Amino acid sequence: MLRPPSSRRLPVVGHGLAASAGLAASAGLATALLACNPGASPGAAAGDAPLTVGFVVTDPTPGVVREGGPPATFTVRLEAEPTAPVRVPLAAALPEGVSLAPATLEFTEASWATPQSVTIVPLDDAVADVRRTVRVDLGPARSADTRYDGARGPAVTLVREDDEIAALLLSRLGGAPGDDVVELRLACAPRGSVEVALEFAPADAPMRLEGETTFLFDGTTWDQGREVRVRAVGPADERPVTLVARVTGGNDAAYRDTPPVTLSVTRARRRP
Repeated sequence: MLRPPSSRRLPVVGHGLAASAGLAASAGLATALLACNPGASPGAAAGDAPLTVGFVVTDPTPGVVREGGPPATFTVRLEAEPTAPVRVPLAAALPEGVSLAPATLEFTEASWATPQSVTIVPLDDAVADVRRTVRVDLGPARSADTRYDGARGPAVTLVREDDEIAALLLSRLGGAPGDDVVELRLACAPRGSVEVALEFAPADAPMRLEGETTFLFDGTTWDQGREVRVRAVGPADERPVTLVARVTGGNDAAYRDTPPVTLSVTRARRRP
């Protein structure tokens, strides 16, 4: 049997509020309440129990989304009836990674207890990214009810996974054994910079690279192939030599641990 999503009743921070000392948890439902100032409530008499307000927010379902995949949803309602409509804006801390619908929730004296659903859509792009935690902020609310005006709800978090694979691409464009032309580029766009170096294995292989051996890619140059000529040095033979491309620097997190790629180049046998 599937268990319903857990809910959280958390305090709001608004004008005329004082934190209560009570914190209760029951059957997975955590409640932290703030009491409004009894003097701010019309008709409140000395000794009356203070009113409590807050937001009741469910955890997002599912808790992990994949770029370009199905969305996640969560619900929000008010803890107590307001005396005026309450508007609650929503904002994602990773706006380039997800979109929210709706962007604002509105509760009235008639609808305050009805949960309103929020959809988190993982946006698709062509940029390599790491597994990231997405935070959705609720508030500050706007209302003529001073208990809710300026209030913030609990942040909602979920994990967003990427569908691009950060990788290096090394290929042969042409030439002949002992005189090859190779191309280096990235498989997908990075968010930051990526430094890639070319080297031979073994390091003392009788081959040389003509031109640059270290290249810097970013979000605008990742698909611009860098061509390098590979030439044999000294007496030629057919001993295989491996050309290796590896990430050696930059600030892009997705490419930081990318494994090196290799390309086999063969020296031409010099005929008598």
